[in-house]
Amino acid sequence: MQASRSPRWWRALAFALLVLPGCIGTPAPDPPDLREVEVSIPPAAPGSIGFDVLGGPGAVAPGATVWAAGFFADDPPATVVADSAGAFQLTVIGHSGRPALRLEVRQGDARSAPVDLLGATGRNPAARLPRTACVGLEETFELRGAGSVVAVLANDCAEPVTVLTAAPRRAGLSVAGGVFPQEVAAGTSLTLELTYDGAAAFDDLVIVDLRFPGRVDPEPRAIGVRATP
Repeated sequence: MQASRSPRWWRALAFALLVLPGCIGTPAPDPPDLREVEVSIPPAAPGSIGFDVLGGPGAVAPGATVWAAGFFADDPPATVVADSAGAFQLTVIGHSGRPALRLEVRQGDARSAPVDLLGATGRNPAARLPRTACVGLEETFELRGAGSVVAVLANDCAEPVTVLTAAPRRAGLSVAGGVFPQEVAAGTSLTLELTYDGAAAFDDLVIVDLRFPGRVDPEPRAIGVRATP
């Protein structure tokens, strides 16, 4: 299974939802038929940990479900059904210090490619979540019934990267990959085994926090896992 390294276009508060299938554990239907849209995330109110995500008319297909989750909060993901004009509004619980969130659009069992964003805080506008291109990691998996899938973090950088943590946001899934923090040498990879016990449905994120040499702030990545008994 190949790690994903495809950059995505971002300009100001607009982003394109691309019709690309995720890497999955079982075959899935074609993704929803999505159009290029503009979505805004106004600055959060002082002291608030909620980010409003606004999609104007035509943002998604009418009746599609918009799914969103904050990387560093343990609240359930937020969902809303788009209105007849394809517009939507929802509030995502996040973390004021690390306001990363993931957005997906779904229709039935099909899902769009995920979009990872940084919510607006203070003087910092909303933006695409920065990613270091030389580190690849699968973004989505689906499981039906108890079982495991393997996510490969590939470090094609010239320097090592340290995996600080790799854990699900909420209970229902286990992650095995060694003891963290763990250094992944340049030109090597780390295998993360994601195991679902089949007891209850799981539809959430595994957060992988990375540290690069010479940088102060970690770089978070997310793996979306949707699993059903």
